[in-house]
Amino acid sequence: MVPPTLAILANYWGNYSGIDADGNGIGDSAYLAQPFDLEYDHYPMIAATSSYIPGGSTSPIADFTASTQVGTAR
Repeated sequence: MVPPTLAILANYWGNYSGIDADGNGIGDSAYLAQPFDLEYDHYPMIAATSSYIPGGSTSPIADFTASTQVGTAR
């Protein structure tokens, strides 16, 4: 199962220098993404995306079962 923190992950910034005191993979301070417009990324990732996905895959992982023996065909 994918950790719930993936629901709020935003972007990885190679020059982000914040810390991750609680170890959840998300920086504890916002990253100033657009200085001219004062736009902040409030959930900057500490490492690249492949570090958060099991096996380094960016493909979705199915987590369900199905039965072709029950239900109405449509």
